[in-house]
Amino acid sequence: MDIQLPSLGEGATTGTVVNILVNEGDVVEKDQALMEIESDKAVAELPSPEAGTIESIQVKEGDEVSEGDVLAQLSEGGGSESDDSSDQDATEEKEKLEANDTDDDREDDSADKDDKENEKSKGRTDEDESTESSEEDAETERGQRPPAAPSIRRMARELGIDLHRVGGSGRGGRIDIADLRAYIAQLKKRAEQAATSSGSIGPALPEMPDPAEFGDIESKSLSSIRKTIAGRLSRTWPNLPQVTQFGEADIAELMELKDQHAKAFEKKDAKLTLTAILLKLLPPLLEAHPYLNASLDLENDAVILKKYFHIGLAVDTEQGLLVPVLRDADDKNLLDLARETADVAKAARDSRLDKKAMAGASFTLSNQGGLGGGAFTPLVPYPQAAILGVGRASERPVLVDEALKTHPYLPLALSYDHRLIDGGEAARFMHELVEALEHPDESLFDI
Repeated sequence: MDIQLPSLGEGATTGTVVNILVNEGDVVEKDQALMEIESDKAVAELPSPEAGTIESIQVKEGDEVSEGDVLAQLSEGGGSESDDSSDQDATEEKEKLEANDTDDDREDDSADKDDKENEKSKGRTDEDESTESSEEDAETERGQRPPAAPSIRRMARELGIDLHRVGGSGRGGRIDIADLRAYIAQLKKRAEQAATSSGSIGPALPEMPDPAEFGDIESKSLSSIRKTIAGRLSRTWPNLPQVTQFGEADIAELMELKDQHAKAFEKKDAKLTLTAILLKLLPPLLEAHPYLNASLDLENDAVILKKYFHIGLAVDTEQGLLVPVLRDADDKNLLDLARETADVAKAARDSRLDKKAMAGASFTLSNQGGLGGGAFTPLVPYPQAAILGVGRASERPVLVDEALKTHPYLPLALSYDHRLIDGGEAARFMHELVEALEHPDESLFDI
């Protein structure tokens, strides 16, 4: 049996073979990992669908593969005789279908002739005759006409498709409707790939001068994840009118409470972080401002207001930026969020996230404070409506009870889709977030 690349999900159609875990001739168990495939989301294992022997491996490490590609062939144990019988049955069935197809072709030819006679009797115009004649002459100039039923030829003419470019899967290279559809799907895929690489929107970039003319260089191929990030951002930036609302919060009181409760969290095998605190504060604020937890559906002239609070958490990894999702953040206490934050961040850095782990976010948090980053403008991830960016807190002198002290101020940046969210709504959200950070409720730390 053929082992094919399954659906990669979330719009991903291609991946790269990064590790082959078996050799030809190996006996494998059902669900045993055979290969590791890197998609735009993560590195995932390809399991064996059945127990058996690896007859052949069709790819090598570094190959780019697409959904449906055959990666290996598996011989199931103890089934050679039945397999031969199945192959014979399949061959006989195929011959019957091809014989029927030939009969259908004769009927189509006859029907086509009848159609032509009817058209002539109705007075078909000279222009129609000239057009069909020129198309047939063009086909003759290219060589023998590709074998296909008249109905297939007619459809190809209407779609502007040259049948010489379509590979036929029938006997003698005969082209059927499935071949035509596969060719159209291939053209669509090529167009999408070209759009991704070029950005698809906006003026074309000028030709880049050869950097090697100016000194030594090193060229590295983009990983699947990096190519996907580049393509998505190239499409998102010119299509989404983004505005950023900035703010800052004096978090002196919050940090004191954090320090007081840190040991209690450590005893529960959890590290209390500012990221976990923000994840706890966000759901009630998003509930009060539902358009920040929504998506804009232009095709149906609608706003999708989400009743769930699945927060995407941007994680910096060696493979690129990954965004695992913490689901139902509103139903979890601070201890749960602290543990889950650490778990998903480690899974992202270890390339252990599956496609479901990074799907369905309703809002995203990007905290660069741990990296030393200051204020920045995060990009709204489609199809979400907003994202919160957090930088590293900096100490600032503050006059408290006529005494000069230093307090940590946290830079905040809310980027949002201006088609859906107005500046007033963003300003109110930011004001309420700052209030929650500057005057925290100690019950927040209950575990």
